Amino acid sequence: RQKHPLTMWEVPAGKNKTWWDKFADLVAVPGERDLPLGEITCAEEEMQEELDEVVEVAEQALRLDPSNASLSAIADAATYNATSYLLNDLRQRKEHFAADREFQRGIDRFPDNLWLLTSYADFLTDEFPRYSHAEALLDRALELSPTDADASAARARWLYKVQGAYDRAALVLETALAIHPAHLRSLVISTEVSLARTPPNITRAKEVASRAAALHPTSADALSAAGTALAADGRYPEARQKLDLALVLNPSHIPTLLSYGSVLENQGGGDEAVEKMYHQACMADPEAPLPLVEYAALLQRRLALRSEDTPEDHDVILKLLQSAIELDPHDPDALTSSAAMIIQSTQEGSVPEEFLRRACELAPHHVPAAATLAQLLAARARGGEESPRRTEELRDEARSIFEATLAASPSNAPLLSNYGEFLAEEGTAPDKAR
Repeated sequence: RQKHPLTMWEVPAGKNKTWWDKFADLVAVPGERDLPLGEITCAEEEMQEELDEVVEVAEQALRLDPSNASLSAIADAATYNATSYLLNDLRQRKEHFAADREFQRGIDRFPDNLWLLTSYADFLTDEFPRYSHAEALLDRALELSPTDADASAARARWLYKVQGAYDRAALVLETALAIHPAHLRSLVISTEVSLARTPPNITRAKEVASRAAALHPTSADALSAAGTALAADGRYPEARQKLDLALVLNPSHIPTLLSYGSVLENQGGGDEAVEKMYHQACMADPEAPLPLVEYAALLQRRLALRSEDTPEDHDVILKLLQSAIELDPHDPDALTSSAAMIIQSTQEGSVPEEFLRRACELAPHHVPAAATLAQLLAARARGGEESPRRTEELRDEARSIFEATLAASPSNAPLLSNYGEFLAEEGTAPDKAR
């Protein structure tokens, strides 16, 4: 299932026959003489050990016949498969520092491998935030192959998640889908981008998501995207049908569980049924911060509908957010979402400001964190509780953050609106505010 720099290798002849018999036993694919790279089929618990042996045998054979191109290809392929398996294993176990080290080793050996470049960029975008390095990796991948669908999809996701550049992300995806109309990840990310922008482009989301579900009817990602798009259009019964199918395929699919909970909430489902979905999402991956943040958001929406609430209600929300941050203190999304909810829930500013500054430090290009921090500083400046000098310092910092963030994401409509309101309140640049 992986993407490889090489495509096929041939059975070595003559003097390499003994070596070939050993290698054929290791890869254990009977009847195959031309074996696509990556189809080494060992039991999962033995895979790494077997692959290491393949690497050792291939390198021994290569030392005996260093000019043999087939042997060189096999040695690279075996090393590559061992690297990719190890990386997937480390990522599943959330050993981020070890995975980062292995990615770097893999890139050193295979600097032009598109799968490694794209996977490393995804890793640095979602799991181990280093956004500028991720951008450089994607630039390299697209330089090597400007029409590569996986690299284009990863680039689009980086644009909208990190910079909030929805228009640029949509353009990248449209170009990729024009060349690869059935590419699943591009279709799913296009749905995400269409629904995340302000206002959401529901028509486009339904179009690409329905295409994804039609072309990939056994993909939980595709069916979840289709259900989420239908729910955004208020077509809840149809949305539930798609989400039900997705959960049949993958009962622990977190995006589907969260979407299903949202659908039940919007349909006026009972509190118990709604909470069950969010609880299942939390249990699907107890170490993932996103379900905890979304669960806290659900409880906060419920509090907003009540005529009265208690300190205990807010404590539950804050404990969920605290748990999310403890699970991954380096996740800028969790830090930003938690800060926004704490502000809304308690109107307390010191903890959210700490979270937002940490998010900006971890990811200097993270637009949502920077925008939320600028709004928090602006609110403190107009609160009237600071000294005149401190108020001016807060305004200057807020203005500086707004300007820097807009330089990185000039077409971000909510950011433009917030900065316009800030300038209008100041009254110093009415034309610019307008």
